[in-house]
This record gives sequence, C-alpha cells and structure tokens, in this order.
Amino acid sequence: MSEITDLVYANLKSAAEKVHASDQRFYNIAVIPQLTGKLETTASTCEGCKKNLKNLLILSGKVDFYINDSTNSRKQYEQIILDAKKHLKGTHNITEQNYYTSLYTILGLVAGLAIGILSATFMNFPVFEVIIISTTVFLIGFRLRGSTKDRIQKKRDKQL
Repeated sequence: MSEITDLVYANLKSAAEKVHASDQRFYNIAVIPQLTGKLETTASTCEGCKKNLKNLLILSGKVDFYINDSTNSRKQYEQIILDAKKHLKGTHNITEQNYYTSLYTILGLVAGLAIGILSATFMNFPVFEVIIISTTVFLIGFRLRGSTKDRIQKKRDKQL
C-alpha cells in the first residue's frame, strides 16, 4: 500500500470509533480505501482521479462528521463516493464486484420473459410452460455471461 492509502486507513480507524457499527456497514465505509487504492494507481495521468483522491482523503478524515451530522452531510458523503465510482467506471472501466453478473441477470430475466410471452402468443405453445422454460434458460445463460465478464474484469484488475 502507498502512503495515501495508509493515511486513509489511519483516518478511518480513528473516525470509526465515533461512528456506530451499523452506520459503518450502511454507509459502506470499507469502500473508501478500495476507491483510494484504485484512484492512486491512475492519479499520475488523470486529473479527475487526482480530484477524487483529494476529496476521498478529506472525507476519510471527517467521516464521523459526514455520517453523524445532518442529512445534508450524509448526502455530501454519498455524493463524494458516487463521484469517485462514476469516474472510475466511466473513465477507467473499473466496476464493483458482481456488477456484470447483476446486470446480465436482469437482462436475462427480461429477455426470457419477452421471448416466452412472444413464443406463447404467436406460436400457440402452452403459455405457462414456455414462459418458465425460456425465463430459466435466458436467466442462467445471461448470468453465466455476466459472471464470466466479472472474472475477466477481476483478472485485468478492473474491479473494486
């Protein structure tokens, strides 16, 4: 780990004592060092990474204030995290774990239902059975495709 990530860990450790454990899980404080590490690797060439890294460093020092204070502070906290994630996803194609698995599962469900309904309507197949079979097949197929893409992302070190 580098100096900035170590500093973020130290800041979070001291601030974690002031934040309730359920709030730590709810606001996913553990993602801050992960984001910092990914942003650090690309900060030498990317201005957006530098800006987000600076914001996360400030956030890590005041995480207890952001979470324990007003609703506006919590929204600012969530916005800083979201901005960093959006930048990593949009600019560097770095995704969260199981991003593609979740995405392709929903797409498989929708595609399976659509194909099942169309097959049952236009080809006079039994409605219930065709919908169940097509949804199951598409759901499994698309989920496997999504998990494969997630494994590829992990091998390329493009996952949080």
